Amino acid sequence: MATVGVDVIETAALGRCFQLGMLYDCRKDALIPGITLWDPEKLQQSIRTRPQINTDFQVTASDSIEDKSSLMNIDGSLKLSLLGGLVNVTGAARYLNDIKKSFRQRRLTLHYHSTCRFEELTMNHFAPENIINQDVFDNDTATHVVTAVLYGADACFLFDREVSADENKNTVEGEEKLVLEKLRLISGDVDASLKMDEAQKHAVGKYTCTFYGDFQLQSNPTSFEDALKVFTDLPKHLGEKKELAVPLRVWLYPLDKLPSRASKLQRDVGMDLIIAIESVFESLNTAGMRCSDLLKDSPALTFTAFHDKIQQMKQNCFKYKLKLMKRLGSLLPNIRGDLLNETTLDKLLQEHEDSPFRRSDLAEWLKERERESDVIKSVLRQLEDAGAQAEVDVDLILMDLEVDNLVCFTFTSLDWTDVLLLQQNAWLSPSAQGRNNEDRPDAKQKSWLNPEVLKTMRNNLKTFKNLIDSEDRKPARFIVSWREMENNPGSCVLLYESECDEAVCFIPPSQPVSPVTEEVTEEGVVVKVPPPCPATEELRLMYKPKHVSFWTSKPVMKDQHTVTLTNLRAGTKYEIKYAAVGKLYYTVYSDVSEVTTEGSNVTVIEVSSTGRGEVNRSQNLKVLKNPAVPIIKKLKTSMIDPQSSAQSQSSVSSSQTFKLRLKEEFQYLDENPGERRFLSDVFIEQHITEDPDSHISDDRHIMRNDVFKGQHIRSVLLKGDPGTGKTVTVQKFILDWAEDKSNTDIDYIFPISFQKLNIIRETVKKCSFMEILQRCLENTEHLKLSDSERIMLIFDGLDEFKLPLDFKTAKKITDKHEPDSVSGLLVNLIMGNLLPNAQIWITSRPAAANQIPDRFIDRVTEIQGFDDQQKEEFFRKRISDQRMSDKVIYHIQKSPRIRSMCYLPDYCRIIAAIPEKMFSDFPKTLTQMYSRLLLAQTELIPERRDAVVALGRIAFHLLLNANALFCCEHLKKCGIRDEGALIRSAIIKKIEDQSKCVLLCFVDRRTQEFLAALYATEVLNGKNDLQLKDLSSVGLNYGEICFTHSHYCDYFSEVMRKALERQMDLFFCFCLGLTLDSSQKALKVLLKQRETSSSSSQQAVQKIKTMIMGSSPENTDRCSLLFDALKELDEQCLIQEIKTQLKSGLKPSPAQISALMNLEK
Repeated sequence: MATVGVDVIETAALGRCFQLGMLYDCRKDALIPGITLWDPEKLQQSIRTRPQINTDFQVTASDSIEDKSSLMNIDGSLKLSLLGGLVNVTGAARYLNDIKKSFRQRRLTLHYHSTCRFEELTMNHFAPENIINQDVFDNDTATHVVTAVLYGADACFLFDREVSADENKNTVEGEEKLVLEKLRLISGDVDASLKMDEAQKHAVGKYTCTFYGDFQLQSNPTSFEDALKVFTDLPKHLGEKKELAVPLRVWLYPLDKLPSRASKLQRDVGMDLIIAIESVFESLNTAGMRCSDLLKDSPALTFTAFHDKIQQMKQNCFKYKLKLMKRLGSLLPNIRGDLLNETTLDKLLQEHEDSPFRRSDLAEWLKERERESDVIKSVLRQLEDAGAQAEVDVDLILMDLEVDNLVCFTFTSLDWTDVLLLQQNAWLSPSAQGRNNEDRPDAKQKSWLNPEVLKTMRNNLKTFKNLIDSEDRKPARFIVSWREMENNPGSCVLLYESECDEAVCFIPPSQPVSPVTEEVTEEGVVVKVPPPCPATEELRLMYKPKHVSFWTSKPVMKDQHTVTLTNLRAGTKYEIKYAAVGKLYYTVYSDVSEVTTEGSNVTVIEVSSTGRGEVNRSQNLKVLKNPAVPIIKKLKTSMIDPQSSAQSQSSVSSSQTFKLRLKEEFQYLDENPGERRFLSDVFIEQHITEDPDSHISDDRHIMRNDVFKGQHIRSVLLKGDPGTGKTVTVQKFILDWAEDKSNTDIDYIFPISFQKLNIIRETVKKCSFMEILQRCLENTEHLKLSDSERIMLIFDGLDEFKLPLDFKTAKKITDKHEPDSVSGLLVNLIMGNLLPNAQIWITSRPAAANQIPDRFIDRVTEIQGFDDQQKEEFFRKRISDQRMSDKVIYHIQKSPRIRSMCYLPDYCRIIAAIPEKMFSDFPKTLTQMYSRLLLAQTELIPERRDAVVALGRIAFHLLLNANALFCCEHLKKCGIRDEGALIRSAIIKKIEDQSKCVLLCFVDRRTQEFLAALYATEVLNGKNDLQLKDLSSVGLNYGEICFTHSHYCDYFSEVMRKALERQMDLFFCFCLGLTLDSSQKALKVLLKQRETSSSSSQQAVQKIKTMIMGSSPENTDRCSLLFDALKELDEQCLIQEIKTQLKSGLKPSPAQISALMNLEK
């Protein structure tokens, strides 16, 4: 190394307080304050000053030690002293210590440099006689004296922005380029730089500013715009005469050029060593930034075990850096003073290479952690998208009684033993001093994330997501967590079942092999059972006709080698598959196999007048959807004369043909648009109770097919609340007869709905009974009914019939071909004047049933709602997604309120139609349920709010005018051009009629009444005078008076009376339910909102309570309606209170008892 003792040294001031004549120790790069060589007065006389004006600036995007040193004009020796901590910087030089914390931190630096004057000492005072402090040469305190100073000022503007991981790289670089261009324009015109378009403003707005300078500012800039304004004013801050300038660079004269005994700078460190040491510090800074980036990522933020290791590495690097700086700072003065050789720095560098902080070890460790972080981050993102959230405290979740089953995707190796961190901790401990390289353990770091673990993790991720998406699993909560498990490296799917104390690793069942048939018959198939895997807890065989969407399931017993499917339809193609059920009912299905049962298409045998049977396909049978249903039975040979035998056989054949038609019509259940299910597959047998109004609690139940069994029973009335399943019950009764499963002694069953009777009476004034049959049932014009034939008439939905039944003045009709009004024919049928031998079954809501005098009804029955077992059976059959059905059943069982509401099959039907829309806030009233259903039905209808209001107005006027039908012209007048969307949404349906006009009606009475109530609420909320007049003009007083007047309660009894008279009881309840704020908010997309919260519902509640407590014996229907109204007002507590009051103390009236029996269902 070349000696430098004879050279004058130029160095950067770095904010230090240099003055001419001050002593300086170059070995330590330190000023010696308080000691001078010359007299101050003589020193001032020897100063020569001259101006040196210069200003420039630079812009850089680099933040390395080398580039920063170059920007501040720092030489290698001073840089080494800075790295060794020998120099404390101030002013603009503090920029050197501002190191980026992260590689996601984008930094641009604007450096301002200005000089104003140069001061130096003359040679006059250098004579020995002028030196007044000779001790300086003897005490070895300094090596140089300051002989020249360049004054000026520096300023550094640091523009930083944080770049998130999901930002586009090209976008970020483009915005950075815009900011760079603005900064480079600053030398020409600052005002031009401040003029920016929107893109430039957006780009610079993402940067914050940090200021380091040799200027005294009132406030430091924090934004790009502030920085440019400050930059413009920087020259002013030096003062008018530049008196506020500070030393920027100094020249140091060696003391050994004066007396020879003075200390001198013997040597400096070579450039190669300086570069090597700088590289060490740069690698430590880089490691710190990479650790900071990792700590900001989701894996470290989510899992403490992963975070702690990154944090420990960052702290270890920082501690090691401080330790290295301290050692370097202690060595440099001795080397420069020739007390130590340069080889001590070589030894220091070698020790670093032997340490666990060497560049290669840090780079490899960080590379592995970054790879692990990326993998964990990818898994977390996919799991979060699937609905699983990361949770820290699993035990706390397990204590939640709402959580029955917990499934946890568990990272199992985040707390692994880290070799490098252990070595670093040992190296930093005091006992590590002076250790030999031979004592250093193997530093090879092995990541837990090896290829085998990656493969397992991918499989576990797939299993976990499949479990979330499973259509069959039990309800469960899904989370992500970590837990150290050496036996399951990487990850594991842990299952915490409610019945078990310990978690187990979830293993899905293997996919079963496709079913293999061993035997196929006309009504059955024998299927071979495959061997199950250990994870299979249950094996099921699924089957269905190919054209049907609903699967039927049959369990496979253990050790069973074959499964036999019975009661299949002949000549029908079936699809079959196996379902392997594991824990949580997680189900894996086999591939589907197809098999066709034996048998041929249906033929109908019609017997000719000669007694010879001929095979003939009826033209009417061409429309059959399932021609493979066997209906041919052997006809017994008659024992009477040939002509009578032929007539008898012809009659039997005619009956069988008619059964076939009914079977085709009634074997399907069309509840959801585009979906047909076999009624027999989904039907739930309900309890029918006899004589419920007798107040005798014998709970006698009648089987559905036995309602007419008994002596002298001609007419039966089946009562039931809306939605209790009256229509489906009679449909199953008809289907069983048509399939010869019950009541085979009946020759004909004629199902006639009151909805169809409404259509007939609206299109013709008079008709005969036989004409009614022809209008309601196709191809019955050739039927010849004789008195010897047993006939049953089923009239469904008396509450939907819009005309009163006049049993006092009706004209007597005995001939089935004699025309009369529809109402008159009904009265004569019920009274027994017309078809006296025919049995009659009528269904009705309780409110409408009192139209028929008791003397004309031989048996009064009432259908009960579902019990708990029937509810579960219903959802199992209706929801093919077993996971969803389990979830629905689970929610219903947990809530007594919802469980009580589900006694209504109609309530359950709506849940089964849209189960996924129910769980955020399970409906608790019929109003809430129909609101949810209407929102789902109209989701895809354009301008649905206008369409719903228009439909509501139609429904409202039809109700009040006792009409059921409307046509497309009505829709067009209301602005609805396409009725197809409404039909597809199962809100309205077409009615086939002989008239040219396409007739429409609502799918059921409940939907019509809900839409009518919605329209009434819309009008009242809007307070439009014209619409209110339209509302009140219909004659029910459902106008402003009833719902908004201060005397609301005075009109309540009258409103309810008229609702019962017009059989609009459900409409009345819906209107009350829609007054609740919760209902208004739920329907905000369909319903105009009230300006203020309404108190009318609370007024109604108090009025209802008073009316219930004062009910008279004859007001059974009214009392029941009042309780239904309380349900829709969501007043369960009040209902319980009233029940308690009625059951205690005073004897309740029969009406109150009947209402209580209704509530207890």
